[in-house]
Amino acid sequence: MFERNVILWPKILHRANWQYGQFSDWNTNPCFFATRDEIGLFAVALQLTITAVTIPDALAMVLMPRVAVDKAGKRELITQSVRIVTVICGVPLLLLVIFAKPIINVVFSPVFLPAATLVRILAVGVVVRCACKVFESYLLGIDRPGVISLGTGIGTFVNIICLWLLLPVVGLSGAAFAVVAGYLTNSAILTYGFVRISGIHLNQIWVFKVSDWNPLKNAIFGKWFRQDLID
Repeated sequence: MFERNVILWPKILHRANWQYGQFSDWNTNPCFFATRDEIGLFAVALQLTITAVTIPDALAMVLMPRVAVDKAGKRELITQSVRIVTVICGVPLLLLVIFAKPIINVVFSPVFLPAATLVRILAVGVVVRCACKVFESYLLGIDRPGVISLGTGIGTFVNIICLWLLLPVVGLSGAAFAVVAGYLTNSAILTYGFVRISGIHLNQIWVFKVSDWNPLKNAIFGKWFRQDLID
């Protein structure tokens, strides 16, 4: 019984941390430190940017089973997916950064135009978060959830500390920088865990290949993803 509990508790704790991590993607705001109006501006900025995280979340449903049944954990497929997600999430976020004010003006109200500055700050952290979130599929597929729990815990801690330090000094921009700091910390831990466990060098993750675009090309032309897309 004792040995069984030793095995189960890390998985139970990870499940709780994973659920919190999913929740915190959508609810990271300075609600304990700011006024109602400031929270409203921050919520608008966060809602516009964090929607991009749904892309790696959806991709995880496809990647995790493939990783689980492969002895090597489909390392090349994971790195390819990281590069694709970087582009797919990065381009819309870049457009959002450029056209933040007109988008906010049309979708919400001119009252929320100050949120444009927050959007531009948050977009940096969100694009990194989207790319590195793909590593969670690998870590879960090979049954190494502890790395994800560690990243979630430390990232949240960094977020709260930076929020406490920066918000009184630079206002809502400080809160946005705090979120970015939390995302970057979390992403760094996930990346380190993937590199350390998979044996793939860091520079191999971000080197784009022509074959990276085969899944997207096939999707556009109505073809199903095939196993031979990875060289």
